[in-house]
Amino acid sequence: MSKVKNFFRFFISKTFLINFGIAVIVVPIILWLIFGSLHSYVDKEATVTVPDLSGYTVKEMQEVLEQKGLRWQIDYSFNPELQYGAVMDQDPAPGTTVKYNRRIYVIAND
Repeated sequence: MSKVKNFFRFFISKTFLINFGIAVIVVPIILWLIFGSLHSYVDKEATVTVPDLSGYTVKEMQEVLEQKGLRWQIDYSFNPELQYGAVMDQDPAPGTTVKYNRRIYVIAND
């Protein structure tokens, strides 16, 4: 029984109450600083709309994406009905709002 009493007595001790009081004050201040600084780090306003790249050649697609401030990664597939180098598909979809420097995944005809 004395171990149980000592355990509960600790929660009303001066040491515990001082540390608990410091934690109640410091933790919200730290959280406020973290969440307050996220806005400047994330910069939600820096967005661009993804253009429709279907039918563009790879060279035209690169020029358009560079002007918009976007990066790209090209994979190739084959469709005999399309001209060589024509963009067949893209991700994210056209019209999607993304952040600058976002990578656009493109499938071009090979």
